[in-house]
Amino acid sequence: MPTLVVERGGRILFLNRAAEGLLAFPADLGSIGAALSGLCESALASQAQVHSKVDLGPGPGQVQAIAAPLREAAREAVVVRLSRRQPGVDLDALAAGLAHELRNPLAGLIGAAELMAAELPDDSPLVAYSALIVEEAARINRLAGSLLDLTKPPRLRVEPENLHAICEHVLELARPALPGGIRVTRRYDPSLPDVPVDRDAVVQLVLNLVKNASEAMDGGAGELTVETGAVSGMHLRESGASRRLVRIAVLDEGPGVAEDLEVFTPFASTKPRGTGLGLAIARRLADAHGGRLVLRNRRGRQGAEAELLLPLDPPKGSS
Repeated sequence: MPTLVVERGGRILFLNRAAEGLLAFPADLGSIGAALSGLCESALASQAQVHSKVDLGPGPGQVQAIAAPLREAAREAVVVRLSRRQPGVDLDALAAGLAHELRNPLAGLIGAAELMAAELPDDSPLVAYSALIVEEAARINRLAGSLLDLTKPPRLRVEPENLHAICEHVLELARPALPGGIRVTRRYDPSLPDVPVDRDAVVQLVLNLVKNASEAMDGGAGELTVETGAVSGMHLRESGASRRLVRIAVLDEGPGVAEDLEVFTPFASTKPRGTGLGLAIARRLADAHGGRLVLRNRRGRQGAEAELLLPLDPPKGSS
């Protein structure tokens, strides 16, 4: 993958052979560094991975760029990975087709669950499962709708929510699919206040992270940890205003994240049955909340950490 190291101000310190090929090196590295400088500043300011389309001028043209702070370096610099979207892939058509295929059977599923609940005695434990089927089928229907505007900002219905209640609901939804050898550990910060979020959106986001963490431990054994907490010493900046942050993190003991894997690219997946949509939608939902979604390898031990950063003030444009 084309990779560069760029320091604050846009000076390019290093580029690999793939980057040399993409940029037709020797090229005007000054203008390329200037084009990447804004993205690099955002990554350094947030101390998190950021992504954007960048126009690198004649030759490379417009590319997808992902920038991440270079930690424990002697100077302020970021690692920038570049990619081009594959030609001929109509993402809108793919999203619309998938949404259509999902929505067709959902109405029948919801209707069957409601009929089943109506035939059951009120004290039957299956009533609760019927309600869960209806609730989750309705959420999948909303997810199918979100595929239709995958590249558009989602519409959020924001209210103050308890993040721990959301995490518990996610773990309850995920529990039937978790292999028996996976231990779930909770590390919740009891001092967290309610956070203004769209509950359905965050449930979908965190459920994707838990599902990915479980699937990463393909041996069916290991510890899956869900953490919450306030983020100290870090603020996201928007229009010059500093925003206080809280975090939800999901940690696994799998093999970690491959350096050349573009995990947030829509429809890209290394899983035989993967759609490549889970993390792409998760990041879009995080961005819509004015937050960040970061996926990185754990420090000092095997595994990956997916960290959702959310501001304590409501996102712009929410209702």
